[in-house]
Amino acid sequence: MSHTPIPARLICIHIEKTAGNSFRTLAYQNYGRENVFWSGIDSRQPIVREQDLTDYTVVGGHWSMHHYKSHNATNLYCSLLREPIKRMKSLFHFTRTRMDPAGQKKWQEFGFDPDSLSMTLRQSPKFISMIKNRQCQMLTGQQSYVDAKRVMENGNFIVGTLDDHAEYITELARQLGWQHTALPHKNKSDTPYQDDIQIDEDLAPLVEELCAQDQLLYNAIKQRTVYTQVNQELAKRLAPEPLEEALTPQSISA
Repeated sequence: MSHTPIPARLICIHIEKTAGNSFRTLAYQNYGRENVFWSGIDSRQPIVREQDLTDYTVVGGHWSMHHYKSHNATNLYCSLLREPIKRMKSLFHFTRTRMDPAGQKKWQEFGFDPDSLSMTLRQSPKFISMIKNRQCQMLTGQQSYVDAKRVMENGNFIVGTLDDHAEYITELARQLGWQHTALPHKNKSDTPYQDDIQIDEDLAPLVEELCAQDQLLYNAIKQRTVYTQVNQELAKRLAPEPLEEALTPQSISA
C-alpha cells in the first residue's frame, strides 16, 4: 500500500516584537506568496486547523509550537529571539503608539496604562502573560529553559537573535538554498525609546522573575550566534523552487 508523504514545512514562529513581519516578506520572496500562510494576514481567525495548512510550504505567525501538534519530524521551526527587557519595552511602546485605537482601547480594558510601563506591570495580567517566559513558550511550548532546550535538541530548529539577525538569515539561506537574503525592516520605530521607558525599582524582582527563563534561552542562543539542528533530508525538501519573477516589497505589501 502506498502512502502519501507528509509535506515538509518551514514553521516560522513569530514571537511578538522580533521582526516577524520582515521575515514574512523574505518568505514571500523566496517561496512565492501562494506558498506562504501567515496567521493574521491570510486569516484573522485565532485558530486554524493544522490540516488546513498542508498545502503551504511556509507557515508563520503568532502561533506557538503547541499549535503544530503533529508531524514534528517534517517541520523545521525557525525563529528570532530578542533580549527580554528590550522586547518588553518594545511591546509596551508598540501597544501605546502604533496599535490602532480599537486595539489600544481593548488593551486598556485589561489594565494597560499607556503612560506607564510600571503601572501596566502592576495591573495588567494580560500584558504580563505576553512577557512571562513568552519566548520559551512560543518557541517550544515549554515554560522553562531546561525544558525548552530539551525540545530543541529533539527537533529541527534554526534559531537566532535579533542582534545577530544577518547571521540567522545567512544560516537559513545556507541550509535551505535561499536566493533572497536581504531582510527588510518593518515596524521599526523612528525614535529611540528604550532608555525613555523606565521601570520602578521595586518592580525589578518581578521583571527578573518574568524574564528569567527567556533570558537563559536568549543567552544560550546569543552565545552560539545561531542555533542549528536540522535533518539534511528535510532541509533539501524545503529548498524553494526557482521563482519566475523576483518579488519586490512593493508587490507583496499586505
